[in-house]
Amino acid sequence: MDARASQQYLLIVKYNFDLVLLSPQWHAIEEEEVIRSLESSLKGLTAEEAKQRLTEFGYNELKKYKKASLLQIFLDQFKNFFVLMLIGAIMISVIIGFYESQAAADPRLVLETYTDALAIGAIVALNAVIGFVQEYRSEKAMEAMEKL
Repeated sequence: MDARASQQYLLIVKYNFDLVLLSPQWHAIEEEEVIRSLESSLKGLTAEEAKQRLTEFGYNELKKYKKASLLQIFLDQFKNFFVLMLIGAIMISVIIGFYESQAAADPRLVLETYTDALAIGAIVALNAVIGFVQEYRSEKAMEAMEKL
């Protein structure tokens, strides 16, 4: 692959950093390079090559996965390392707030001591709801594609 073709790769990162994939931008690569990369020809694969690739890679089908329940989709939003760090920060903030409220003589200061925990909790909850909606819509889109 020449230097120009090697620059035609796209880095795809899933929002929670679980997936990093390098994928060629086929539209930006010269025809000869694409054919060479795919080990093919302008006439396509021979019957023997097609049979060998079918044996090696299988049919061009989407894999069937067990459908996740709505609860599982929601709970999956909390598996991200950064979300777990925020949940830890909530717990630390609650513990600190508890001891500060015990020391405070004024009961009005109790809510003030838990403000950080409430703010972080609201952010985590909002993130979970947005992630759930996006993943639910993705599941529905995949189901629609499977019906085609």
